[in-house]
Amino acid sequence: MSNVISIQGYDLHLIDDKPMVKDLDLAERLGFSRDRDIRKIIKRLIDSGSIMVNEVCDTVAQTPSGGRPSKVYFLGEKAVLKVITKSETEKADQITDEMIDVFIDYRNGNLKPQQDLSRMDILQMAIESEKEKLVLKLEVEELKPKAEFCDKVAISEDAISIGQAAKIIGTGRNRLLSFLRNRKWVTRINEPYQAKIESGLMDVKIGQWEHPKQGLQRSVTALLTGKGLVELQHIYGEVA
Repeated sequence: MSNVISIQGYDLHLIDDKPMVKDLDLAERLGFSRDRDIRKIIKRLIDSGSIMVNEVCDTVAQTPSGGRPSKVYFLGEKAVLKVITKSETEKADQITDEMIDVFIDYRNGNLKPQQDLSRMDILQMAIESEKEKLVLKLEVEELKPKAEFCDKVAISEDAISIGQAAKIIGTGRNRLLSFLRNRKWVTRINEPYQAKIESGLMDVKIGQWEHPKQGLQRSVTALLTGKGLVELQHIYGEVA
């Protein structure tokens, strides 16, 4: 069940007692002219695993014009900050600060002006608020490299070569192939194992070439999918 409360002009939707922001409300604040632009970012971050399942709630709503129903997203605090970071709009920094303040006020129960507070109480609340804001800002900065990496993967619809993957991860092609062989992603002749293909981590490109003596020959080129590249970057980072 959802209730709506207003803090500093922002509407927070309480879904299962968790404060969330509606995607279109955030899009308007950021200056997006089309609904689908912010929803593309949200879907990309969900698909790449940057936004966790418990940080987003979606529902289907009818459009005001009576057209085809569309999916509406409600975003938790961390999801909101990640989407703002990836929006790269002129207002992104301003909206980041405002949203941090809104969620801090929610946690502190500042839903209306506080009464009968001493000057010391007010000062202490201000100090705690600034501390929490600083922590959240640091978290946003830490998320940027991961979000940028996931975005590199998500914007490419096709699988990429091992050489391209090596450049993204920051290693050499032969070194990465050796790593994949040791991890049982590819065979000794560098062809993907069927299990990795079926799990969506790898794909293959089948080609043909003419041998001067043996005639037409088949070539198999290993490819990494976007899902596979995200998984591989995580594993490679742990052992590097």
